[in-house]
Amino acid sequence: AAAAAAAAAAAAAAAAAAAAPAAAAATGAPALLRRGTVRAPAVPPQQPPPVLGAQRAHPPTREPVESGPVRRERKDLVPMHGNQTTYNLNTLLHSNIMASEYYKSLAGFLSWEQVIDELYDKVYHVEPWSTGTSRTPSTAFCILCKLFFMRLTRKQMSLMLKNRDSVFIRCIAMLFLRYTCPPKDLYGWLEPYLEDEEEVKPSSDPSVTMTMGEFAIKLLTDMQFYGTMLPRIPVPIERRIKAMLLLLEQKQKRRVANAKRMELFTVGANVRAIYADEENEPAWYDAVIDRQEDDTTFVVTFPEYGNTETVDLGEMQPAVDDAATGDAGGATAASSSSAADGGDGRGRKRSRSRSRDRGMGASEADLMQEVLRRDRERVATDGKDYASRPTSYKGSLSLALDRYTHRRRSPDRSGGAAGGGGGDRGSGGAGSGGGG
Repeated sequence: AAAAAAAAAAAAAAAAAAAAPAAAAATGAPALLRRGTVRAPAVPPQQPPPVLGAQRAHPPTREPVESGPVRRERKDLVPMHGNQTTYNLNTLLHSNIMASEYYKSLAGFLSWEQVIDELYDKVYHVEPWSTGTSRTPSTAFCILCKLFFMRLTRKQMSLMLKNRDSVFIRCIAMLFLRYTCPPKDLYGWLEPYLEDEEEVKPSSDPSVTMTMGEFAIKLLTDMQFYGTMLPRIPVPIERRIKAMLLLLEQKQKRRVANAKRMELFTVGANVRAIYADEENEPAWYDAVIDRQEDDTTFVVTFPEYGNTETVDLGEMQPAVDDAATGDAGGATAASSSSAADGGDGRGRKRSRSRSRDRGMGASEADLMQEVLRRDRERVATDGKDYASRPTSYKGSLSLALDRYTHRRRSPDRSGGAAGGGGGDRGSGGAGSGGGG
């Protein structure tokens, strides 16, 4: 019995010694070794050889953690030109907008529709400064700056330009284009609205009224907009825009003249019509009237090219007037087209590429000469007091205070009008100083 008990104790001790390393590995404690044994050195795991140069393995990348809604990149945005920080606004005006509490409150508007609703409710004029001050930015320009930051798509811009709920939505859209649109694309955006007859009161003065067409032309031709500077348009593009506006004036005059002889513009009549596209300058071409859409819109076919276009009454003239007409479009005789084209029968190819020798070259030079002449006259006679006495020192100091704000004429200062007073605070100071 004693021998059996000793054998059982020895077996239990051996089993405990065998289980000790496994328990130590599980708990992290060092295993108990029998006396006289030597611990084997730990063998480090083998590392792969380093890869040099272009064969270096890329480290594993972590998957991005989405902390909020993913903002999808919008396509077909209206391109923005110039300074992407101030959006080509006057530096003082931009800094005042950024510091405005109202502009900061617009941060809660996250969609374009919300901003348009705010514009519809809060904007009553589009001057850059609030009424009665030249330090507080107007609501209109705060919302305009918000739209700059949001960026607009072409569809959104088109909807704003065609909006009929509020005329100020259309004005803000045109100002957006005037400040940030690439100059070469500006006329193309505003051209469809140059003859828009909808009335607008852009100023805080309710007596100032103009049409949307006049407002668009003002943005294209003026550098000043109610006391702030508009971005400068490169001279070649500016002169080209003025030439196109001169053609518009001549088209309007021709429309009035043609309205008095509508019997010459019947279906099937041979006329001369103006055609232009991205590749061809405006020029006169032989055409035949297919049908009349309304009082001033006709559908004509150009026999030489086979294409059908919609033209305005002011863009046509009777074929019998070819030899005597040298107006707006700069047309020469229709019979000269074959000589200008070299008699190669371009009409059979139906190519949309027009010849530039349609008599428009000389007319374009004449248009540029007229544009330069008007510019010289405008510079020489800019303002009504170009030959008046210079303003005194005291008067010049008052000009710096709210110069471009609207002030009602005071009824008890009617006598001050002769001395230049009675206007806004700045102009009143100038009159008093000049009179002194």
